[in-house]
Amino acid sequence: MRTFKIVLAGDGGVGKTTLLDAFRLGKFFQHKTTIGLSISLCTVNLERGVKCKLIVYDFSGQPRFMRLAHEIPRIIRGAQGAILVFDLSSFATLLVLDQWADIIRRVNGDIPIILVGTKADLEPEVGEDDIREFAERLGARAFVKTSSKLMLNVDKPFKLLVQMMMERQEAYTPLAVRFMSSEIRMKAEDGQSG
Repeated sequence: MRTFKIVLAGDGGVGKTTLLDAFRLGKFFQHKTTIGLSISLCTVNLERGVKCKLIVYDFSGQPRFMRLAHEIPRIIRGAQGAILVFDLSSFATLLVLDQWADIIRRVNGDIPIILVGTKADLEPEVGEDDIREFAERLGARAFVKTSSKLMLNVDKPFKLLVQMMMERQEAYTPLAVRFMSSEIRMKAEDGQSG
């Protein structure tokens, strides 16, 4: 099973941890503020029985926890993807994402980033044009509208990100290595060795 390290980031109170737990546990929970950093493991089930494990670095967005800021580049180094989260009912939460995208790109290069708008069950303050413009500016490869309360699309950002990371990983794996590993896999399935 492949394992990927991802970053889950955005302003405080946008519902990052609530989204993650709605996906992991299959139901909605009210959450208290994440303090500093929370690291979670979860499994993503894709089509054809493909499973991947995610190590999710869920950062607090509260300003009082930004004393951790000087450590962020070290902590996110090696991340293979990111989910940047904002609250659809609060335009200000979208603006914070510039900073996160900049840090992520500086440390990890052009990894897949997905933009997620939470709280789709509330009256929106962020328009479709703003979202499209921001997604382009951040270099986000997709946008997903979610509601943890309604369990709307809570799995979609994680599944999309895993698919993008797998495609990127395969694109960077030399052809000879892919051929050798598929040949070994075929021999193992046939019960052959060596």
